[in-house]
This record gives sequence, structure tokens and C-alpha cells, in this order.
Amino acid sequence: MKQSFSISLALLISIPAWLYSGEIKNMDATKLAEYQAEISRDYNKSIGLPENYVFLNGNPVKPLPPAQAAVGGVMIIGAYPSAIFEYKNSRVIPAKNLKEPFDPALYDNSKNKSAEELDQNILKPLGISRDKCWITNMVKAFLFKPEHTSQFTALKATAKGYATRESFEAYAQKSLPWLYREIEMAQPKVIITLGAEVAGVVRGVKGAEARNNLLNYQISSIKIGQHEYRIVHFVHPGLLMRKNAKWMKIHNQGLERLAPEINKLLQE
Repeated sequence: MKQSFSISLALLISIPAWLYSGEIKNMDATKLAEYQAEISRDYNKSIGLPENYVFLNGNPVKPLPPAQAAVGGVMIIGAYPSAIFEYKNSRVIPAKNLKEPFDPALYDNSKNKSAEELDQNILKPLGISRDKCWITNMVKAFLFKPEHTSQFTALKATAKGYATRESFEAYAQKSLPWLYREIEMAQPKVIITLGAEVAGVVRGVKGAEARNNLLNYQISSIKIGQHEYRIVHFVHPGLLMRKNAKWMKIHNQGLERLAPEINKLLQE
């Protein structure tokens, strides 16, 4: 049974008729560039990231605005960006920003696997190319895990001002206005969220069990502003790369059912 969820937002959405003709277009280059510049300038401060937010080597941690921005296609929402990792004193550390969410330039680069996870586990099985997608993250800047932050001390780094993975929930809530704005810009035929946390924040659902139950690979609807969007919640692709048997089974069965449904939606 398809469910309908509602989010109350002061968004007034005007929907061009061509969005429902089966045609997928790229976001106007000027408008996209303006939005990218706004994220680069304002995003970190808007969600309360540290003013001096840097990697261990002092490189600034920058927010990643969407670069792959198809309008009227599939919107992919990850949790937060990965980073480029490097070796330092026999330790693997996050050192540089990706150029874009799920950066395809690093597909075959062992320094980052997020693009491979997305392409191999989701887009390829669904038969969807990146040029039909708007690819973004809920939180748009890299967040350090505890094993990363411990390296600041172990390697006697002078750089300070990192944000931690444990604060994802707070940063995600503050990022929702940015995400809603992107949904309005992308006007997707279907939204795919990655992982239980993203699904939970989008739905307003709390608790690990309740959030995991959202990962049912069923297309439902969600109301944002004055418009309803189709949405489906996927397992985080990182779990699949680690060969988690339970989630791999759920994912593979879900993809088999969803592939024809999503491709049909793209033709509407």
C-alpha cells in the first residue's frame, strides 16, 4: 500500500508543464551556478559548522553543491559527502574535498569509493544514467568520524575546528531548508534517499527500528510545499559494499521490483 506523508513548508512551487512530458533537462547553467555559489558562501555558517572548519592538513572543508543537476528525473539524496583520503605516517586520513557529491572522477580511485557504491549498487541495476539524476547530500560538508578526529591529536596537528559524525542529526535538521529548495529546483519524478538516517530526517521519524522500517523499497508520496513527490528509501550503499547479507537481500529484491516502476515514472 502506498503511503502519503506531508511536510508543512512555506514553499510555493510553480511546475512547468514540460516536467510531466517525460523530458529530462539540465538545470539552467546560470541558475545552477548562482545556487552553487550561494552554498559555497553561506552553507557552513547556516548550519553552525565551525568557522575554521578544516581537514587535518589545514585544507578547508568546503560544502559540496550539486553538480549533476537533471531536472524532472531522479533525485538521489545521500547523508553527507565523503572526502579524498591520503596516507600520513601510515595512517589513512581525510585530506581533501571531493569536487562534487559522489564524485565520478574518482570512480576507479581507491582514495574514494562513494561514486562506485552509488553507480554499481543503485544506478546501474536500475538502468539509470547520471544524466537523468540530480545528485546531492542532506548535509553538504564532510563530517569527521571519531577515528578521524583522534588523528588530529595522534599526528600532533595544529589545525582545529572539526565537526563530528555524531552531530549529523543536528546538522541535517538545519540543512532541510536547503534540501527543500533543491527539491523545488529539481522537480524530480522520484526521490531516492540513501540510508536510514536520511529517510528518518526527511520523514520526521525517530528511532533506529522505526527508521530501518522505512527502508522498504516501496514508492510512496511526500508533500513539500504545495506539491507531492514520489519517494523511496534505500539502504545506504556502503552497507551493500560490505556485503551485509540481510540488507543485500532486501536491496536486491527491492531493485528487481522497482526498476520497471521507476523507469515508467521517468517516461510520464
